[in-house]
Amino acid sequence: MANVLGERGFVGRNLKRLLPPDLDLTVNCIGKKDIVWCEHHPTETFYVNAVHAGEIARANPSLVHISSDHAYCEGPQSRTVYARSKRLGDELVLAENAKATVLITGHVYAADCPWLVWLDKELRAGRQVVAFTNRICSPTWIGDVADACKNPRPGLHYVLGRERVTRYELFRAYASAAELDASLIVPGTETNPLLIGDSSHVSDVPTLGVREGFARMLRQREGAL
Repeated sequence: MANVLGERGFVGRNLKRLLPPDLDLTVNCIGKKDIVWCEHHPTETFYVNAVHAGEIARANPSLVHISSDHAYCEGPQSRTVYARSKRLGDELVLAENAKATVLITGHVYAADCPWLVWLDKELRAGRQVVAFTNRICSPTWIGDVADACKNPRPGLHYVLGRERVTRYELFRAYASAAELDASLIVPGTETNPLLIGDSSHVSDVPTLGVREGFARMLRQREGAL
């Protein structure tokens, strides 16, 4: 069965749920992901995101390694400890295991991902939410990541949502899909340079746009209730 490492996180937890039990594969979702925390803990970040990723690749012949487009974006974000550690980790995985698959994902979302849970709670409570117009991403539905894991190909591949949007556009798209009050979401500007970046890469595989992804996610959530 699929061996998902890092299944306590929401990406690993959802992949464990979505991948077929007879899939003979190890999926590595382990990683330090808090960009600000990583800046203050470079030694631990580089060990977990890079060195340990290479160790996992060496020990698991059939491996899918989940990575981030932060490592390949443009702007200050690409120079953070987090981004540099993830890029080195990708390189070490492929150096240790030529058959490994590295999936570059962007802002993966599912019904239980922390930022969506927070946004939904704030909007339902009628509270105003500031969303940044200078943070751009390619939000990727977890189902598209799972599909890529089911069909692994050696090498590095991009699995990114079909649309590049600002955080402001992303939040409003969710509010519309969930039939919540989008007027509560107001534009703002990110001032922390560590969090500003833009990935212009295009997905190697077909993926959903944000509205389609949110619609499918909400249908599945309603079906599980």
